[in-house]
Amino acid sequence: MKPIADNYGPTVLPPTEPRYVEGGPGSKVPSINGLREPEARDVLKKAGFRVADQASSVNSTAPFNEVVGTSPSGTTIPGSVITILMSNGIPPAPPPLVIPGIPGAPPGEMTTTIVNIPGLPPITVPVLAPPP
Repeated sequence: MKPIADNYGPTVLPPTEPRYVEGGPGSKVPSINGLREPEARDVLKKAGFRVADQASSVNSTAPFNEVVGTSPSGTTIPGSVITILMSNGIPPAPPPLVIPGIPGAPPGEMTTTIVNIPGLPPITVPVLAPPP
């Protein structure tokens, strides 16, 4: 069975306009990191963007209520609504402790045992506490 689309031949699309790929005038979102919220709102409004009524809180190592970014950032459609991202003062969670071979086991408290079941390959089982 051949694909249905093959019955119609190749599809020719018009060329992409550079303003949609690179952004046109007024599409660059200014950097407002480190500013206070009222100053950040003014900068975004002067650049031609609308600003969301309420800022969004994000985990960050920055001090509480410091502006840490925007959503979207980079380039966007001129006049778009921009959300200000504010630090809640809570740093992101550290990555979990991983011990090679047995994920999530605390160091020094782990041993392993091998269980043999007929018809299956040997199974390595972590033992996190000594037997009672």
